[in-house]
Amino acid sequence: GQPDVAIVITQAGLLYRVSVSGAFTPEPFGDISARVSRNGDEGLLSIVFEPGDADHVYLNYTTGTNYYQPVGPTGTPSPTIPPDPIRNVISRFDIVDDELDLASERIIIEVLEPSDWHNVNEMVFGPDGMMYVGAGDGGWLDAVYDPDHGQGIENLLATIFRIDPLPGGGYDIPEDNPFVGVAGAAEEVWAYGLRNPWRLSFDSETGDLWTGDVGEFYWEEVNKVIKGKNYGWEIIEGEYDNPDGFFCHGSHVNCTPPPNYEDPRTTYCLTFVTNCEFKSPDADVAIIGGYVYRGSEMPELDGWYIYADHGSARIRAFDTSDDSSEPILLAGSDGAPCHNCVRSFVQLADGELLVLTAPHDGPGAIYRFQRVP
Repeated sequence: GQPDVAIVITQAGLLYRVSVSGAFTPEPFGDISARVSRNGDEGLLSIVFEPGDADHVYLNYTTGTNYYQPVGPTGTPSPTIPPDPIRNVISRFDIVDDELDLASERIIIEVLEPSDWHNVNEMVFGPDGMMYVGAGDGGWLDAVYDPDHGQGIENLLATIFRIDPLPGGGYDIPEDNPFVGVAGAAEEVWAYGLRNPWRLSFDSETGDLWTGDVGEFYWEEVNKVIKGKNYGWEIIEGEYDNPDGFFCHGSHVNCTPPPNYEDPRTTYCLTFVTNCEFKSPDADVAIIGGYVYRGSEMPELDGWYIYADHGSARIRAFDTSDDSSEPILLAGSDGAPCHNCVRSFVQLADGELLVLTAPHDGPGAIYRFQRVP
């Protein structure tokens, strides 16, 4: 309801109101830190308002004390779900007197998490009014905690899933989800084969859904998310099909693509990947998906997807209207590890962007994405 105000969250569970027309001075908005677990990737991970309703907001956070690991790299798999399992919770809250009303929480969905990495991440509402949610593969290496290693639709790990939240809690499954009626399928699944789709966003003009998928050792991906498609993990990572030789003959190449496979829109790789034409400096470590720019301050970037790397703070872009468009570097350092690592982007009501950063130790900062004079 206030286009000049943004709500900024911290992983620890604090929420702040920030005026985006002034000096970004934060004011307390809410505190759910007592409900949040904080190991690895865990914490308060995303926020989204009810479409067209400034009085209700959804939060995605982790909570619990015990991991449920039906499969895993060490020890004995858990035969049953433990008490108070670690889980991602997506809940709806009321906003009363410009503050989060903690007592109003209504749980929409809970997803069990087998480790403290690659959790349920961003949630966004689409032009259709449905909620789309990015879920990682459960963590560790090679999707070992996912019984399907990213290549199944029987659970919500390693997927983008789509639901219709209900105001009183719970959700409906949209009838046009691609796997509705498929035996054994989690009918919430919209797309799958994604290792860690940390950030999701819709193009406000075309309605296309984009994500940045964090790779394991070799490649980072930008994917245009299409209904029912398979984005390859763990069989394919970026330009490598079969990253670690688990599924065929031990080579990085010439594996059979999985069913419904969709290539990434663009990729970049780390320095030690020998056949990479778009070689990245050592400081690049994890993609931070952003937005298709639709602001007015830089019309030359209209329709370009803006994204970053967490480790180097480099910001890159490509033209989404041209399939042959190669990424260009918009901002970044000389390759040294960043002092203010990019954590996320925010798209304002006018289409302009904010860049949220934080070092590994110390307070973060908010920057306007704008042309340097």
